Amino acid sequence: MAGDKLFESNGINYSSSNINNGQWAHTLVSYDGNKLKLYLNGNLDYENQIIDNFPESPSSVAFIGNSWGANNDFFQVK
Repeated sequence: MAGDKLFESNGINYSSSNINNGQWAHTLVSYDGNKLKLYLNGNLDYENQIIDNFPESPSSVAFIGNSWGANNDFFQVK
């Protein structure tokens, strides 16, 4: 995976850092009900105050490495 990282829920939040092809990277997104935080390789890379209703239903859709309506270029894991 290369390029920008993105989190979207009624808006767009993304990091300006890059993840390079062929290089391992650990990403983590946390949300405490007030702030969304994105960590890259253990370092806080992005944070934003967000008040949102995240779905808790098992039938809800969540995407990693893609966005609703995109061309199915999902993150591929090995």
